[in-house]
Parts: sequence; C-alpha cells; structure tokens
Amino acid sequence: MPRFRGVILDLDGVVVDSEPLHLESFNVLLAKHGVRISPERWRDRYTGKGEAQIWGLISNDFNLLIPNPREERHRIYRAIANVRLQTVRGLHEFLTFLESRGVKAIIATNGSAENVLLEIRVARVEHLPRVTKAMVMHPKPAPDLFLLAVERLDLSPKACVAIDDSPTGITAAKSAGIVAIGMLTTVGEHALHDAGADYVVRDFVELLEKHKGLF
Repeated sequence: MPRFRGVILDLDGVVVDSEPLHLESFNVLLAKHGVRISPERWRDRYTGKGEAQIWGLISNDFNLLIPNPREERHRIYRAIANVRLQTVRGLHEFLTFLESRGVKAIIATNGSAENVLLEIRVARVEHLPRVTKAMVMHPKPAPDLFLLAVERLDLSPKACVAIDDSPTGITAAKSAGIVAIGMLTTVGEHALHDAGADYVVRDFVELLEKHKGLF
C-alpha cells in the first residue's frame, strides 16, 4: 500500500511553469506606464498573492493607478501562454506513476477560471478533477481549498500530500493538516521550508527520484 493515497496539485507553478509568463504579462501592461518589475522583486514581493492584492501593491509601490487592469492583463497572459506555456518537467511521468499505484490526483488552484481552462488544456490534464477558489469562501492561504480537495477525493487529510510552489499554498496545506511538498519553480528553498514544507524538490523528476516511496 502506498503511504499517501491522494495527491493535491497546485496548477500555476506545479502543473504548468507559468510564473515567468505571468510576470511577463504584468510587465507588458506596466510598460505602457513606464514601469518594469524585475524577477527578483516579483519573487520577493508579489509571488503567491491574489490578483487584486498584487495590483494594490503595485499601486502603492509605484504610485500608479491603472483602472480595471485585470481583464487586459489576463488577455495578455493568455495570448502568451497559448504559445509558450509548458508543463513542469516530469509531470506526465509522475501522473502515470500515480495511476499505476492507484493514487488519486486532483488540482487545487487559486487561478482565475479563464486561465485555469487554458492551462489544463495546454497541459493535457483535462481528465483530472479540480477545485478552484470560486468553490470556497476563503482561497489559499486559508485551508478551505485543500479541505475541499480532500473531500472530493473521499480521503482524509492524513492520507494526502499537497504539491505547491508558493509559501501561500504551503501554508494552506499545512493548515489543512496535509503533508506539503514545495516545488522550486517560483521561490527559493528557504521560503518554502519557512512556510512549513516537509519536502522540497525542483520538479517531478526529482520527486520520483528522491521520494517515490511516499506513494
């Protein structure tokens, strides 16, 4: 019997390597206002936060007010992602391995509905069940999304492991009583461990190499 019988996957930064494209889409829009966010500043200041919070921070940081930027920013992101979005290395091999072991998988994401549909199509994971922030009262870092995912898998939190790339997601998983694996696609190892990650890996290839026994 595998140790964990369910895997909860974040979408952005875990299923798809989307964080650089999100930053690019913000910068395309911000360039019209003479502003550019560096990858380092993005990682340290904005990663893992919701869209409204990010725009609030940008407004404060750059003394900039852009009326209703969300729709245009998402349109830019989807145009970029439709051409250049890629899955995180080893994803499909990992999913095949889980299936061979009888381990269930589900996606749990704070992403917007339009982006989620694009990303699961590009990643070819339409077959996986998913829960989104629209289904819960409080998104990550609250535990609600992970608890709903556990319920949908018909398992207990102790029977599941969550894989997330942001401190926000790791915090949510730990608050739900779920073992958390941090994925090093977005922030550094220390930030993930500080948030409570039990394991940290670069991608699914390393996860299978080092921690196959978890499943």
